[in-house]
Amino acid sequence: MPPQTTAPVASVIAHKITTPAQLRGLALHALRTPETARAKIRADAIPQAGLAWGRAADPRDPYAAFKAHKRSTKAVERKGAPICLHLTCSVSQSWITAEGALHDPDNPRNAVLFEEARAWAESWAGEGAVFAARLDLDLDGGGVVDLFVAPLRLSREKQVISTAKALKELQLGIGDRVEYAALQTSWAQWCQARLDAAIQRGERKGTQKPSPVACGDATGAQEATARPEPASASETALQALQRAGSAGEDEDQQLRDYLLLRREIAAYREKPKAYLPPAGIVPFDAGMMLGSLAQPWPIILGMCSGALEVLRAAANLGITVDDDRKRFAASKVYFPRYVDQAYLGAVLAECGTVCAQAEALCKTVVLHNRGALKADLDPEVFWPFNSAKTLARHRKRIQRMTPKAMREIAPKPAKKKPPVPRKNASTLPRRQQRFLSSL
Repeated sequence: MPPQTTAPVASVIAHKITTPAQLRGLALHALRTPETARAKIRADAIPQAGLAWGRAADPRDPYAAFKAHKRSTKAVERKGAPICLHLTCSVSQSWITAEGALHDPDNPRNAVLFEEARAWAESWAGEGAVFAARLDLDLDGGGVVDLFVAPLRLSREKQVISTAKALKELQLGIGDRVEYAALQTSWAQWCQARLDAAIQRGERKGTQKPSPVACGDATGAQEATARPEPASASETALQALQRAGSAGEDEDQQLRDYLLLRREIAAYREKPKAYLPPAGIVPFDAGMMLGSLAQPWPIILGMCSGALEVLRAAANLGITVDDDRKRFAASKVYFPRYVDQAYLGAVLAECGTVCAQAEALCKTVVLHNRGALKADLDPEVFWPFNSAKTLARHRKRIQRMTPKAMREIAPKPAKKKPPVPRKNASTLPRRQQRFLSSL
């Protein structure tokens, strides 16, 4: 009896990028700058090996490519809306290895997967919407293409980046109930038509979505494994942690991000006044050594790489610096206790302040050395804007928390007060009152 073979599966994961800091963090990973990224490289691999394309001089830098994309298209961003999509399009490794080694750049299936992934994204997002793409060949996994997409739509005679409109148009065209399900269906149909008719769509599992064991920014793809569905508001953080671990993915990105934020919350709770965000790979003193011709961004990203890692982890869970303005709506899923939400807000504000100070310091030094600046630049005008005010707001909130509030004691139901009798009100029944008034 011939052995049964499993049909190759196509899947896609979509993340909405909401801040430039997220793109900077992804750029650091793509350039293999952090130690965590270098640790994932195979022992026999050359760092940054793979196929890459981008609109910037360095095709592996999505942040520089995004700025070049905006300059060339003169596109603007909507306030509070995502600035782009990060898509990880994958096909089963068995399909790649059918015609060569998994990590061989000369394997024709690696090349055709890379080109078709870009073509698929531009087929629904619009021509020129993809501003960076890469297929990593230096990690353990394979068969995954990272795409960075900024769909443009016309609004009031201006080119505006609109991920929501592009996804909605795709959903209506495919006919799926959910936008992300439409992405899965569209990518599978494209692979069947352009790559191999044997490729199948991942199995539908309600609110779960099929995903590779790790995306292109982690360890590669294997046969489709369902991600755990989002935690409900009534679910505790421990239950969400246990349910995520039961999926069998040892290096699940969501789990690592949650644990990283838990660690920072504990550090802030222990010493609120002495808390410092994780140190970067470049000390702050290095910013003072920049010359007039130096490029400040590599130093800036190195100085705040530790803080960016915390902000990136929070953004992956849907939590931003200004989550408190929405009554901690996003962080309630992972951190049900109000005191943890308040501490997390302060941690993110501290990390945002470090990013703004690093950018202000480096650019001040460079411009001073060029003779183009007399006064120091204000960190408040750099991302995340008004970081010092945000940090002060969070500190005041924590100071106002009473011991009772920090113990998270449930409020007792309010007792109904008895009605207060009116002055000179008669105690006689109404019938007798009417009889007496008629006399």
